[in-house]
Amino acid sequence: MTEIRVASLFGPVCVSSEDGVALNVAIRQSLDRGEPVALDFTGVKTLASVFLNAAVGSLYASYDHGLLEDRVRWSGLSAANDSVMRLVRRNAVTFYAAPKPERDALASAAGGEAAAGN
Repeated sequence: MTEIRVASLFGPVCVSSEDGVALNVAIRQSLDRGEPVALDFTGVKTLASVFLNAAVGSLYASYDHGLLEDRVRWSGLSAANDSVMRLVRRNAVTFYAAPKPERDALASAAGGEAAAGN
């Protein structure tokens, strides 16, 4: 199992989509090797959904929902941030399960790719 200590990589404030993309790359590398991933958020004080959309939500565009549920775990989140993580995952599952025209309409209505879980 690959353990990724988020605060060690990005500090206690995780709010940018760019940092989320960097975390996404690290997660993908492990998944592509067939390894489960444990995201440790201990020490993260501020966490934004835009970071989680880029880091975790966009994984659902490329990987099977069941595989991600089995292989990506997280710990160290406050109750509020854990709720945000669960919401990001739920929205990504719904979004990427929709037909492409519906995804395009949802993304357009919400203001672009950020709403798409990307």
